[in-house]
Amino acid sequence: MSINARQLGLDATVDELRSLLVSRFRIAKSPDSIGADEPLFEAGVGLSSLEGAELLAEVEKRFGIEFKNIERWFDDSPTLNGFAQYLVDHSRSETL
Repeated sequence: MSINARQLGLDATVDELRSLLVSRFRIAKSPDSIGADEPLFEAGVGLSSLEGAELLAEVEKRFGIEFKNIERWFDDSPTLNGFAQYLVDHSRSETL
């Protein structure tokens, strides 16, 4: 079952992404030390383009969201906040 970012909320989705970055990509930081507005690429978190593609694939599996415009992902220099907001905005709303 996939994670619903809308139900988690923005802060918990950011935390989920932080944990994923540290566990999957062995970022040499603790999850709490990765700033929510820090760019994921280059001088920020430091992901390579290959790692960025791997991150997208992992997030698609975990959150059940398909990214259709991958080029935009790399051009926008996303941050954790921006990425989490995208996930919240594009998660299915579920009614109980």
